[in-house]
Amino acid sequence: MKRSYCCLLAMLLVTGSSFAHHSPAAFDRGTTVEVQGTVSRYDWKNPHVYIFVEGTSGSGQTSEWLVEADPTPLMARSGWTASTLTPGDAVELTMFPDRDPSKAHGLLQSLTTPAGVTFGMRTGGAELRDAASGIAGVWDGLPRFAPPSIDLAPELETLYTQAALDARAAYTADQYPPAACVAIVSPSLLQLPYLYEIERLDDRVILRTEFFSVERTVYTDGRDHAAGGARTLHGHSIGRWEGTALIVDTRLYADSRLAHGPGVPSGAQKHTIERFELSADRRELNVQILVEDPEFVSEPYMVSATWAYAPDRELDPFGCERENASYFMRE
Repeated sequence: MKRSYCCLLAMLLVTGSSFAHHSPAAFDRGTTVEVQGTVSRYDWKNPHVYIFVEGTSGSGQTSEWLVEADPTPLMARSGWTASTLTPGDAVELTMFPDRDPSKAHGLLQSLTTPAGVTFGMRTGGAELRDAASGIAGVWDGLPRFAPPSIDLAPELETLYTQAALDARAAYTADQYPPAACVAIVSPSLLQLPYLYEIERLDDRVILRTEFFSVERTVYTDGRDHAAGGARTLHGHSIGRWEGTALIVDTRLYADSRLAHGPGVPSGAQKHTIERFELSADRRELNVQILVEDPEFVSEPYMVSATWAYAPDRELDPFGCERENASYFMRE
């Protein structure tokens, strides 16, 4: 396998969460900033919980800090609630700073409340206890989720077409789909640290994603893709069974502004093949996704994700508020 191909796989495996933020390069994950201050506003909303803090960093920078946290489902499973903070609370927090030092903006890592309780981020992953009887049920993407990285971005140059490079060069944060409360698409949609649900029916399978409450129908009744069928954001999916594994073939994707890495869109030729298969101990679901889109990527590539079986959990509704979605663009 060519080195550039391997690097593309690694890049896309670890940048799943980059699409849960406005840019994978937004925050400097190589350093942290500590801030002491007072909460001026606490927004328990989606697609991100935000904490506004009037405070001073360890370097002496005093400002109203815009502190970005996870969506409410991830926060709730990590012990947070809508009443964890109130305006006027004195807090201490640690965050990854914005790469633009002029911005008092960061990604929350931990926060200590006036009561001395410290809350972390993404601490509520499902434990691997129960074995599944099949792929149906609720699955958690958090335990095996890998944090984002941008270190391999230059390696993508060898597989991106000129159309992809041009689109990436023209990409700006306001074009990020969730900033307009529009969901991201496969393969990134399946690589996030949220809950997923699979419902198996006689002639179809329903795939639900907690992030943006996406629901997909996979037809398993032997039909083919309709010639000239309507293109939609998540495409038209048909499936078949290989033993207990589900193979999903999806075409007719609508154009998406961000699909194959930061700033790289997809087009009418996009085609994915997903494989959902239980692990040997039946406690995890392995998801492999073959992606081709010759308009923007010169050869097919494969990415993967692993979900933990979480039968005691339910997907939380995921409303999106436009003002909240675009907070990061305020500065």
